[in-house]
Amino acid sequence: MTDEILLIVAIAMCFLMVYLSAQAGFSAALGAFIMGSLLAETTKAERIEHLVIPVRDLFGAIFFVSVGMLIDLNVIKDHWLPILLITAAVIVGKSIVITLGAFISGNSLRTSIQTGMSLALIGEFSFIIASMGVKQKVVSEELYPIIITVSALTIFIAPSLTLSSTRIYNWIASKLSPKWEARLNRYSSEATALRAVSDWNHVLKFFLINTVVFSAVVIALIILNDSFMLPWLQEVAHGFGRATSAVLALSAMGPFLWALIVKMKKPNLSPGSIPNKNIMVRSGSCVL
Repeated sequence: MTDEILLIVAIAMCFLMVYLSAQAGFSAALGAFIMGSLLAETTKAERIEHLVIPVRDLFGAIFFVSVGMLIDLNVIKDHWLPILLITAAVIVGKSIVITLGAFISGNSLRTSIQTGMSLALIGEFSFIIASMGVKQKVVSEELYPIIITVSALTIFIAPSLTLSSTRIYNWIASKLSPKWEARLNRYSSEATALRAVSDWNHVLKFFLINTVVFSAVVIALIILNDSFMLPWLQEVAHGFGRATSAVLALSAMGPFLWALIVKMKKPNLSPGSIPNKNIMVRSGSCVL
């Protein structure tokens, strides 16, 4: 396919999965995630990614412009104190929690602080959660513009925090005694050694993710068939409704079932990690 046709096909498949996911009662984001995972496993993944980047950047710009248009200056004037308190809680809380999590997982103190300071913001996913809360009547409508304002403030502040993370680390390191500094460095080196994951762990994780993704697609297709296709075919095809519905469902699930059951892939294992280098791993069933 040419670049233009490949781009159109990839985007069309994404929108199709979004539509099917919405019809099955799931979120549109889940459908886009599933199709993105499927396209990432194809041989055209790098080419598709190269073609989609300009489209992603375009919609990213539109998204952030639309988010800025949702900010109501009257809300900032009326609720400036809660906005400042929530912003401070997000920045301080996320910086501390992420720094501790990164350090406990085996990273150095410098890397942990830099990670915590660079991730001290709430991204665009918070808009999705807040909008779903408003639709389900579990979040008040007044809270939605406050969340948007807090997100915009943290996004503006995040680059400054990232740039100042080195100075913050130097200040913390200067306050630590040599004894505590040696303990922290020793813990980091020991945790790094424990964090090493075997090749088999990588292989099993890969197949587990594939199994979950393909199974979710198959289940969604079954739900769509039972909820929409089967009742319509029973009215149109009368006695052949069930058989026709089964054939169409199996045809639609065929590629995913093939990838789930039959597709075989050689694991990328280091030499000496397995007794037989010719072992093949069957996707989905994990037959080694």
